[in-house]
Amino acid sequence: MSNDLLCSVDGCAKKAHCRGFCTKHYRRWRKYGDPLISWPNKTGPCSVEGCNEKRSGKGFCTVHYARFRRHGDPLKVVKTPYGEPLAFLEEALRSDTDECILWPYAIASHGYGMLQVNGELKLAHRVALERSVGPPPTPRHQATHAPSICHEPACINPRHLRWATAAENAFDRRVDGTHREGDQVPWVKLSPTDILAIRNDMRSQSAIATDYGISQGHVSEIKNRHVWRHIS
Repeated sequence: MSNDLLCSVDGCAKKAHCRGFCTKHYRRWRKYGDPLISWPNKTGPCSVEGCNEKRSGKGFCTVHYARFRRHGDPLKVVKTPYGEPLAFLEEALRSDTDECILWPYAIASHGYGMLQVNGELKLAHRVALERSVGPPPTPRHQATHAPSICHEPACINPRHLRWATAAENAFDRRVDGTHREGDQVPWVKLSPTDILAIRNDMRSQSAIATDYGISQGHVSEIKNRHVWRHIS
């Protein structure tokens, strides 16, 4: 494999996924601004003094992260004029750019933009898609970012969006390399080696659960291959 297809992080031999990073380093860069940060204090409180809300991005809770992303300062509070978010969205729909158009207003913990429409809180990218191409074909269809084109949850560029079912969206994530399972999920406790050891462990499930810090039910699911099916 040529070097221009590898992750740009020194010493990483994984295939480049986006912006010159592999999936792992790109995920760190997008969330923390640094591809070398390894999920610091992901369960700790917001880094803003006096705020005890759970961290969401760059060490801030959802509210402070949205302020930081919009103003560059997690403490800056600027009341958004009525109608401004919707006006921004309508302007984005008229744009002919192929670049991401990032939502600069409220951001939910999952990274997607939010706005009020007729008193109802909605996903900004879904509203953008509805106003661009019309309603979803069926109630099962979701507003998704097109694979291999966009990896930014906050993007509302309709050129980067499409309607897809949950199954189609899951398939796209696998094709696109953004699907996470097993030890690729940052908060998971177990490694593939642990899974194989648990399956071969002849002790009681309660004893195994105690050793690995998981529930007895989870041990049962592992042994019966209801989870971690990709490990064999």
